Amino acid sequence: MNLNHLRNARVLVVGDVILDQYWFGEATRISPEAPAPIVHVENMENRLGGAANVAMNVCSLGAKAYLIGMVGSDENAGRLTDLLDAAAIETSMACKQGFKTPTKLRVISRNQQLLRLDHENDQSKPDNTEVIELCKKHMPDYETLVISDYDKGAVTQVQEIISTAREENKKVIVDPKGTSFDKYRNANIITPNFQEFSLVAGPCEEETELEDKANRMCQKLNLDALLVTRSERGMSLYVQGQQARHFPTRAKEVYDVTGAGDTVVGLFASAISANFSLPDSVKIANLGAGIAVSRLGTVSVTLEELNLSLNEPLAKGKRVTDLDELRQSLSALRKSGEKIVFTNGCFDLIHQGHIACLRDAKSRGDCLIVAINDDASVRNLKGEGRPVCSLKNRMAVLEELSCIDWIIPFSEETPLALIQELKPDVYIKGGDYEKEKLVEAGLVRSYGGEVVLSPYVEGCSTTGIIDSILKS
Repeated sequence: MNLNHLRNARVLVVGDVILDQYWFGEATRISPEAPAPIVHVENMENRLGGAANVAMNVCSLGAKAYLIGMVGSDENAGRLTDLLDAAAIETSMACKQGFKTPTKLRVISRNQQLLRLDHENDQSKPDNTEVIELCKKHMPDYETLVISDYDKGAVTQVQEIISTAREENKKVIVDPKGTSFDKYRNANIITPNFQEFSLVAGPCEEETELEDKANRMCQKLNLDALLVTRSERGMSLYVQGQQARHFPTRAKEVYDVTGAGDTVVGLFASAISANFSLPDSVKIANLGAGIAVSRLGTVSVTLEELNLSLNEPLAKGKRVTDLDELRQSLSALRKSGEKIVFTNGCFDLIHQGHIACLRDAKSRGDCLIVAINDDASVRNLKGEGRPVCSLKNRMAVLEELSCIDWIIPFSEETPLALIQELKPDVYIKGGDYEKEKLVEAGLVRSYGGEVVLSPYVEGCSTTGIIDSILKS
């Protein structure tokens, strides 16, 4: 994946521009007037937020962005304009009398946010006809349109903007807000976070429930796809007529999530505009999100930082991952001579036999990959009523086992495709199997790998455990 192609992106960003202000200082005592810390302000910073931060992230890649938004006739509008000029971001702003430029002031002490003060408008929505006219004027020059909706008033007539863009065959990506997404009907892709999606679609306890509701939303709103950002669980992509794809987080440490959504939509739209595939565009956005949350406040991500992150192997340590990232990490490990062990299973009810096999597997190499059947493939293998535990729950249990380095779900009944791609040095299964009957054995031996049967622990069987429960 050549990230340098991102420089070819041309993105029109329209939405709510926000001025993010930061006051930094020490808080060493409590006010005698109230139970509140006293902050001795030592430094103040203004940064671009909302749609302005989206445009900043596009431009930080060396790509072309044009920003359209709405500001008031106030001092904060001037501060915002100065920041946009300094970043060389081309803009057209509708200036409204009586409208407050949306501003968020955060008070920070020792890298902790103590207080946020929001300067916003009341619930009455201003006339944004000028914003719509500006969109129509500049839309022909850009392949991709981003609508950054923070519900501050700039895109109240969002359906007219979407209709105009679709008539001109532009790709429309929306970062949504609110308790209903009906207003975004006919956009190409919307990018809610999990909380925003759940607020509209209802609670999602299981992966199957989330996927079902996401697919129904795509159909209802006539979307090509839905990208749900899920904090520490990474991102999930739902495309009409296709199986869901999950992208584990690349963040090493979550420091501050402020502005991470802006980074995601800015990088995602840039990748789409530069003709990257949909999955690769998600991977690029995911890389950027991992970088953004490792810093304080709203930030932009550069092309150099993305390249560094892309070429950095995924660290070992109980990480749920996907095939591309795992392949990349194994390539780096093989160069240092590490031995890769692979096993697979349903892991429906974890018992002593599973634990013994996994510990034995780890002892036979330097790192252990565990491939786990998804819910549909377990059902095909074991019949109705299985799995007892969902994929999400089964993976959560495996993540707590220190002997496992990586966990990767798969949808086929056998892991042949994964083994063909990863070519582990050792393939191991429980002692209740026979080597001659393992369909994977021939493939592993064909490239020089070793097939091992772990010692069998008598009396340990998930099916047996379930049967004994049903009989009791």
